Amino acid sequence: DVIVTTSSRMVQTFQAASSTIPIVGTTGDPVALGVAASLPRPGGSFTGATSDAGPEYYLKLLAVLKEAVPTLSTVGFVATPAFWGSPLALAMREAAPHLGIQLIPSLLQHHEENDYRNAFGVMAQRRVNAVLTHDQSEFFTRRRLIVELAETNKLPTMTPFLEIVEIGGLIAYAQDAKKQLRYPSSSGV
Repeated sequence: DVIVTTSSRMVQTFQAASSTIPIVGTTGDPVALGVAASLPRPGGSFTGATSDAGPEYYLKLLAVLKEAVPTLSTVGFVATPAFWGSPLALAMREAAPHLGIQLIPSLLQHHEENDYRNAFGVMAQRRVNAVLTHDQSEFFTRRRLIVELAETNKLPTMTPFLEIVEIGGLIAYAQDAKKQLRYPSSSGV
C-alpha cells in the first residue's frame, strides 16, 4: 500500500518504478534529487522529511573530527564523484581551510569491497591524519569493512552513522536513526 524508506536512492528508484504507490521517506534535498517539486508541496507520489541539514552539517563533521584529533591537518574524504562535485561538498571544501584542514578526496566509482580497500590504501599512502566518509546508504552497508580498514591502516575515521561506533569505529556525528524511525505501538509499548 505504501513504501517507506530512508534512502534517497531508493526513493528515486521506487518513484521511477511507480507513480501510483505512495512513498514516504527521508532523503537528502528532495527538490535537488528531482523527487519533489518543492518542500511545502512535493507533488507526485513522494512525501517525507529531509535529512539534509545543508553545508552546516558537513562542516560540523569536520569540526567534531578536529576536536577529537587536535593535530588534524589533512582529512581523506571518501565519497562518490557526484557528491564531491555537489554544492554541499564545495561548501565543505571551502570551509575546511578555516579549520586548518586540507581535504583530500578518495572517490569511489562503485561500492565494492575492493573500491573501499583501494580508497583507504590511498589515504594511508597520502598519510592523511583522519578519514571522513559520506552518508550514502552504501557506506552504512559497508560499515564493518570501514571499521576494519580504519584499524588496519591506523586511520581515525569518522562517519555520519552512530552504528559504526557500536561495532568499534572511532567517532560518529549523526542523528539516532533507530529513534528517528521508531513509532509508538498501539499498546503503548
